[in-house]
Amino acid sequence: MEALGGLVPGNLYRQFLEVLPVVCVDLIVKRWSGHNFKYLLIKRKEEPLKGEWWIPGGRILKNETALQAARRKLLVETGLEVSDFLFRGYYEDFYEQSAFEVPCHSVSLVFQTEVKTTLVTLNGESEAYTWHWDLPERLTKRLKV
Repeated sequence: MEALGGLVPGNLYRQFLEVLPVVCVDLIVKRWSGHNFKYLLIKRKEEPLKGEWWIPGGRILKNETALQAARRKLLVETGLEVSDFLFRGYYEDFYEQSAFEVPCHSVSLVFQTEVKTTLVTLNGESEAYTWHWDLPERLTKRLKV
């Protein structure tokens, strides 16, 4: 298995996960629906949180700013393009499982954006998507501003 789109061999990435936290962006994507906002949730195919509804996001690459990573991850994972993001805070998480079968420590910078469309084009990282009235409780409990 390779990591980061083939940039890092899986065995090397596994070694990174054993000693270093992963720095990520997570994206709160909202759209107006009637009288309130709905939030884009994706159903994860891989650990951590395999099979759970979560928000799009992923790792920040070397020489990439957090905002560049946010734009890239949103486009790659959902097919959506936006330019404006608002920093909402951060959270840390410690997962017993990762896609590389070792525990994972992640630090996620959380950005929010708004879209007008309901059409989402998923890449192979997620099983499904939905527009939901609430964000996952796991996120709202951990988010620090």
